[in-house]
Amino acid sequence: MSTCKAFVLAVIIALCTGISWGQCPANCTCTGTAVRCIGQQLSTIPLSLPDATLLDLSNNMLASLPDDAFKDWPNLTELNLRINQLRNISQATFRGLTKLLTLFLWYNGIESIDDGVFEEVPNLTYLDLHGNRIRNISQATFRGLTKLRYLDLSKIELESIDDGVFEGVPNLTTLFLYSNRLRNISQATFRGLTKLLTLNLNANELEPIGDGVFEGMPNLIQLILSFNRLRNISLATIRGLTKLLHLDLRNNEFESIGDGVFEEVPNLTSLYLNNNRLRNISQGTFRGLTKLQNLELNRIELESIDDGVFEGLPNLESVYLNNNRLRNISQGTFRGLTKLQNLWLYNNELKSIDDGLNKAFKYIS
Repeated sequence: MSTCKAFVLAVIIALCTGISWGQCPANCTCTGTAVRCIGQQLSTIPLSLPDATLLDLSNNMLASLPDDAFKDWPNLTELNLRINQLRNISQATFRGLTKLLTLFLWYNGIESIDDGVFEEVPNLTYLDLHGNRIRNISQATFRGLTKLRYLDLSKIELESIDDGVFEGVPNLTTLFLYSNRLRNISQATFRGLTKLLTLNLNANELEPIGDGVFEGMPNLIQLILSFNRLRNISLATIRGLTKLLHLDLRNNEFESIGDGVFEEVPNLTSLYLNNNRLRNISQGTFRGLTKLQNLELNRIELESIDDGVFEGLPNLESVYLNNNRLRNISQGTFRGLTKLQNLWLYNNELKSIDDGLNKAFKYIS
């Protein structure tokens, strides 16, 4: 095929399947129905391309968005506004974007979002707001987002959440609230999140967590509570989480865990308790965790382990006990761990190890 014919064919394909070269806005690149105007110091939205399905305006200088800002972009399914200078999102900003599925707004410095803003994007499934300065979220913030499945509210300096805020997002499966300033969460905070699978509350200022807070999330499989100020966890705290697989309690202030607490999470496969102050673990601590495969107990100031502590964990494959104060390990310590593959014990004060255990150890230093 000649060069001339190839060029003509390429033009015909572009015209039939996407945005033509002549239509693409200055300082943007267009591929198919995607328009990307990344890092061009834009302060206004480019001229509209009604056929576009993706518009990426990330890393520009947009300081405000007028009402009906995207009315001439009716077919957008993805809009990326990350790393701009937006401070407020008004109620009519996204009017007309009824087909929008994915919206990125992270790292803008947004301080307020008008109530009902997202009613204009009823089909949204993915919303990322992390890295802003929203601080407080009202009950009407997410009104209308009945199809939303992923919501990222991490690093937004969030101090409080009104009860019932998430009732407007009943299909949510992933919720990120890490690296905020939350101190308290109530039983009504997560009301309505019956389909939630992942909840990340890492790096907040949580102290006590009330009984039954997570009870309305029966399908939760991953709960991350690391880097908080928790001192106690009770049976009632994790009540109802019968499908939970991963529980992360690292870097808190636990000094003890009551016997049988984990009976409320019988399907747990991974438990992380690193960097607490447990010192001693009793025979009933891990009772009920018959499906546990991975257990991390690094840096918990552990001085002794009762014989038979792990006996009720027949599926355990990996145990991490690094950086503790253990001096003696007896043959009864790891009794019943027939599936154990990895045992980590470095940086302890071990003086004696029962001869019958040496073959079970893979890593000792």
